Amino acid sequence: MPKVVNSGNYFLYQRFVTMSQFKKWTPGVTVTLAAVIGWGAFQFSGSGQSLYTQSDLHDFCPLSTQVCQQQTASVLLATDVIRPMQETEIRVNWPTLPADTETLVLSLKGHEMMMGIYQLHLSRNAAGEYSGQLMLPFCTEDEMTWRGEITPQSASAQMTPLHVSLRMIK
Repeated sequence: MPKVVNSGNYFLYQRFVTMSQFKKWTPGVTVTLAAVIGWGAFQFSGSGQSLYTQSDLHDFCPLSTQVCQQQTASVLLATDVIRPMQETEIRVNWPTLPADTETLVLSLKGHEMMMGIYQLHLSRNAAGEYSGQLMLPFCTEDEMTWRGEITPQSASAQMTPLHVSLRMIK
């Protein structure tokens, strides 16, 4: 510790003591400060927000065993209750798509929590209907809403996507 010679140096002494004490807990403060800054940047950048706003949610077609109509397409699930890690068939009838459209892509995102993007390719059958086996990943929540869109995977199909949602229950 530096020796205090007069009261003018007392301020410098106090500053030195404070700085040396600060160095003892800098790693903890640094980690905490980095976490707070990272969380704040994530929240303010919009990345922590849902892909869709509340006003957009009425445009989503809720998927179930009842046919859901959107644009000129109809979408149907084999079961009303979607459970994680259990397959269920999804069928799409979209007659206005170009004849060369062989595949549709279903892209879903978790609404209540980030689970990444789930994608499923729906293949066209002889009757012109698209289908695939939907199997959503396991989630820690008891229930979760998935929202997304179905888009044609074709260079000539410049169609507006079908906006869909479904509810997954454990």
